[in-house]
Amino acid sequence: MSDDRSFRVIARAPASTLIRPDHQIGVSVGLDGQPLSVAFRTRYLERGYSSPAPGDLLLDAEGIASDLQAAARAFSNLGREIAAVISLSANAWIAPLEPEVVYETTPGLARREYFQRYLPPDEVAQTSRFVDTAATAEIVSALDRNAERDRLIRSIAQYSEALRNWRTGSELLALAHIYMGIEAITVARLRHELAKAEKDRQQLAMEWCFRDDGHQKIDAFLNSQTRERLVFKGDSESYQVAKEVSDHLEHGLSNAGRLVEKAGNAVIPTAGYLRQAILSVLDLSEKTLQVTLSANISHREAPTARTNTSGATWSAKVTLLLLEPIIPAIAGSRKSLTSPLMRV
Repeated sequence: MSDDRSFRVIARAPASTLIRPDHQIGVSVGLDGQPLSVAFRTRYLERGYSSPAPGDLLLDAEGIASDLQAAARAFSNLGREIAAVISLSANAWIAPLEPEVVYETTPGLARREYFQRYLPPDEVAQTSRFVDTAATAEIVSALDRNAERDRLIRSIAQYSEALRNWRTGSELLALAHIYMGIEAITVARLRHELAKAEKDRQQLAMEWCFRDDGHQKIDAFLNSQTRERLVFKGDSESYQVAKEVSDHLEHGLSNAGRLVEKAGNAVIPTAGYLRQAILSVLDLSEKTLQVTLSANISHREAPTARTNTSGATWSAKVTLLLLEPIIPAIAGSRKSLTSPLMRV
């Protein structure tokens, strides 16, 4: 049998943000040199109300893989990366996507590999926050073409993980992930500033009052100053508290109970600084920045539904065109939102 076998993966997860009933976000992806079509939408359920109730966020992915297990693993992992971008855009929690149905779609076969697992039924999503699909499409496109793409993906993943811990009693875990995201974005934010200011590292260090006295190397100085001046926007108090909590938690210098209050005081401003730093490196349009940094979106949406218990490289072309469904029971037909393809 040829190695060019095609598979379809349906995965879903609870989320604190919604895609409108007649919309979806579609991404045409190159995954390790093979084409992959990915679509995200919210499932709407008949629960006896006057209108269908929103349920889980659904991933619908179809592409080439060596076998069924490889498709389930690679497509789901890629979907989780893109879901983290949706989480960043909407500033809302999305649980890890879990594959529910996987089957082979290779044409001309009489027998096909098939996998299905039990996932708990969707709970009604207790949120009214809708994803701005146009802004999210621009963010995905900007991320894919950005020279700092890998660092941005790592930072976005940490921010998304922090949102999953955005609840009373989990401030320490949330701050830990946020600070890891800040460490991931630091070099990218520094290089972005150097390019914008048209300066080299030595010139910027001198502007920031670096003293070449042997006590601190220039790289360590620039990284520290980038976090305080550019990421934290000069908010030295929040920076020092977040750094102290992160260091003491990571290296076991203090019991967790002694760090909770400090984490609670620092987590909200620190999260805002990280999200703004990520968006600034992406060089988005003014319109998208206004949408994503508006007051209602700047307020983080925390988990409200159940929590699931359960590294490939990619490039993307983003479109808001809706894909034709293959399983009507899982995804009913929908009209297209817009026609232009947003190429990366």
